[in-house]
Amino acid sequence: MSKQLGRHALKFGVQYIDDNIPLGFLPYGNGVYNFSSFQQYVNNTPASFIGAAGVTTEKPHELDQAYYIQDDFKFRPNLTFNLGLRYEFSGQPLNILNQETVARESNPATAIWNTSLPLSARTYPKLPTPSLNFAPRIGVAYTPASHDGMFGKLLGQNETVIRAGFSIAYDPSFYNLLLNAATAAPVVFSYTLTGSSLQPMPANITGTNLQTLYAPPAGVDPRTLTQTLFSSNFKDPYSESY
Repeated sequence: MSKQLGRHALKFGVQYIDDNIPLGFLPYGNGVYNFSSFQQYVNNTPASFIGAAGVTTEKPHELDQAYYIQDDFKFRPNLTFNLGLRYEFSGQPLNILNQETVARESNPATAIWNTSLPLSARTYPKLPTPSLNFAPRIGVAYTPASHDGMFGKLLGQNETVIRAGFSIAYDPSFYNLLLNAATAAPVVFSYTLTGSSLQPMPANITGTNLQTLYAPPAGVDPRTLTQTLFSSNFKDPYSESY
């Protein structure tokens, strides 16, 4: 919305996006057999089975919001100030991993890690939600007039415009960061079975059946596995332009 009030050209705006973005990105979620030779494949004697226990499809939900106001103030006929402020809020999509792991590990029937460990060791940590994404915009446009002395002679008579400005712009966290964390411990358990724990490949090789046949090893501490974690002061990225 725009409104002209004398020397003030006002602009207001609102952006509201309801994001539902299912992300199916879990390697080995349906299981993978490996054979060391073609003869092993013919004999149905796999060398190993790689599986992954955990959420196969993440479903983050964001209510992205942005609000802005700007005033192009014509202070003098040859001097204009641009004064604006934008506020953005995108939530913290990484916290869906905390919600999922807390719900799963709080129930012994669904927990995939060593239940004797404290809950904090078996769940993804909660991160603060960035809530101070204020983005100012400041600008000035100045045209030296003929009565401005030496500057008028140097820059011409109303022939030069001098401009300056500064702004900050925010961007939501890159979703690949969420995927990197969602495919590692403690969110999921990627494991390999070999030897006596491995059975021949069954006739029913659907993912659901293989997940039932080859449950992950019990009593594992997720802290011994590779994890993708973020610092407690993790914030949305931003840029400064001037």
